[in-house]
Amino acid sequence: MKLKVLIADDEISIRQLIKKLIAQSAPVQILDEAADGNTAYEMIQEKKPDIVITDIRMPGLNGVELMRKTRENGIQVEFILVSGYRDFEYARSAVQLGALDYLLKPINKEELNRVLEKAWKEQERSETMRKQLENVEEKLAKNQKILRREFMMRYISYAEKGNVPKEIDHYRNGFLPEAGCYTVFLMKIDTDQTEIENSERQRRLEDLSENYIHEIYRVCRETESFCTGSNLYILLNTENEDVLKTLANTLRIRLKEEASFMWPFSLTISIGTTETTLEKIGDSFAAAYCMIWERVRRRRGEVIVSNLQILKMKKIPMLTEEVTQKIEKSISAFHVAQLQQILEDEIIIWKDQRMFVYDLVKSMEQVMEICVRECEKYETEENFQKILKETVGQMENSTTLEGLEGICVNFCCGLLEKCICQRKNGVGRAVKQIQDYLEEHYTEEANLEKIAEKIELTSAYISTIFKKETGMTITNYLIKIRLEKAKQMIRDTNMTITEIAYAVGYVDTRYFSKLFIKNVGIKPVEYRKFYTK
Repeated sequence: MKLKVLIADDEISIRQLIKKLIAQSAPVQILDEAADGNTAYEMIQEKKPDIVITDIRMPGLNGVELMRKTRENGIQVEFILVSGYRDFEYARSAVQLGALDYLLKPINKEELNRVLEKAWKEQERSETMRKQLENVEEKLAKNQKILRREFMMRYISYAEKGNVPKEIDHYRNGFLPEAGCYTVFLMKIDTDQTEIENSERQRRLEDLSENYIHEIYRVCRETESFCTGSNLYILLNTENEDVLKTLANTLRIRLKEEASFMWPFSLTISIGTTETTLEKIGDSFAAAYCMIWERVRRRRGEVIVSNLQILKMKKIPMLTEEVTQKIEKSISAFHVAQLQQILEDEIIIWKDQRMFVYDLVKSMEQVMEICVRECEKYETEENFQKILKETVGQMENSTTLEGLEGICVNFCCGLLEKCICQRKNGVGRAVKQIQDYLEEHYTEEANLEKIAEKIELTSAYISTIFKKETGMTITNYLIKIRLEKAKQMIRDTNMTITEIAYAVGYVDTRYFSKLFIKNVGIKPVEYRKFYTK
């Protein structure tokens, strides 16, 4: 299975360059090219690519407008946006619209292929899941219970990621045909005893929620529930909103009365928006998940009802370019205290904006992802992505705002401390990348600017860090590689000394011989005689 790609740029040279940069081994099929945004949109409709690599600035629709139009019309396609300069407003629009990535010109070959490989793996995984799902659907399409649970799983997954699917026709037979008031209740169990395992949390949630579920079942036309760890989602279908209001009041009273019997646990219930059709039920899932985070504002043990007007106003703030650069600089300087202060100051600003806790958490995740990206440049041992995933899971179980802040700050500073420790014990990621590059390009001259661009650091920095961690300059390290290659050729081939010198990057045979004598102690011809005796 290949990734179908459409390239859109008004410069033919750029389109040709992008095609050349895509590795021959990449599982990619170039569908077509477009020289302007309007043509690109027509091709997207006709050819249905998986990915569009598009310039930001083009005649007709620009890259962001092209992306927005496809999103508004429900066309499923990923975008990689390309720009000739840092344009924060465009980058922000791209992120808000869900761009796969945002690349700067000149386009880095490895970065482009990394993004394409990531997209291909995600598509392959999605395709595998889709085929598995289709197989289940074919065998169990008549089983209403399976359909309803599958529906819950899909919408819970998408709601927690903030991206709700629209197609529900397949599941319609799993629910009553009569329209009603659809709402999602989310029950969340918490405890201050952090040593309690997730499996025990889920067991206690099922026990504590049982009586409340019976109360819900009693007044609803139909319900469906699904438990994910310490979260229990319940989809309700009632005759009207009055039933829901009465039910919410009943649950609120019971939670207050029974709170002491639940210790050391507490049960919080959030109620999503009320929808009249299943087509909009995703909004209720998303609202319930958003509101359950509000419990960390001293609202544990309450019934938290969604306010539709306020929800429409919610917006996850983008990190400013200035703050992003401060974070990057503090990491590149290996300054833990400075990084901690930057994060704490930014969190204070977010809290002053009185945003939803859910939005605050998503902002923290943005910061954590930036720290992972930057620290991966220096660290070689730890799997930072795995640690990030585990940390996001810990945030789900946090019961206070201070706890969330601590998890975020400790995670970011902890990553940097691991990098510092790694540097003390051996070469870091940046030096390893330089060494790998020289091993691969030993016949070329050591171009610091080119190497720096390759690993996204400055030439001055890579020169300093390489000497500090290896004890030699990049040029001397290249000489070492070349001479090792030359020694191997002298031993194992019949090539002349001139041919060998040229093969390892030296045009001047006399200069090569001088370097060989200086570093090995004997002439190349004498070295050969030693191994041909």
